[in-house]
Amino acid sequence: MTITLTPRQMAIAWRVGREILRRADARGGASYFLPHGETQLDVDVRGMAAELAASIATGLPWHTLEPLPQGYRRGRSKPPDIGRRTEVRNSARPQSPLYVYQADPPDRCVLLVTGVGPSFTLAGWIQASDAKRPEFWRGEGLRYPAYVIPQSRLQPLPLPPGA
Repeated sequence: MTITLTPRQMAIAWRVGREILRRADARGGASYFLPHGETQLDVDVRGMAAELAASIATGLPWHTLEPLPQGYRRGRSKPPDIGRRTEVRNSARPQSPLYVYQADPPDRCVLLVTGVGPSFTLAGWIQASDAKRPEFWRGEGLRYPAYVIPQSRLQPLPLPPGA
């Protein structure tokens, strides 16, 4: 499923991405791996636009600006991105695998959204507990060790009830 955001929706994603970066800086700085040629703001805006696209496409509420737990650091559990239990992961690359982290709660649905604004593709999803299998584990060579799931192993939309 592909969704194209309007210029107004992209402006919302830009404002939210800028706020996410401001909050990260206040916590001691963002620590993402930056793809070649992208700034931290580019990555944050793309991520927020992907979350907004997923929210619109699924009809689930977007929770990005809700406060993170006190003392939050990457790699710890946080509120879901959309809905009751859905995490949105984004990659600019259309064939990118989905990355699921050890800190992702097992009941979360993890949705892969590929592309750069304004057009995004909802590639599929997997339950975090189903992703956390030895065959998917990639601890070596990744800045953040993760379970790496090829798109061919993802479930198509729709998300399950209660997601």
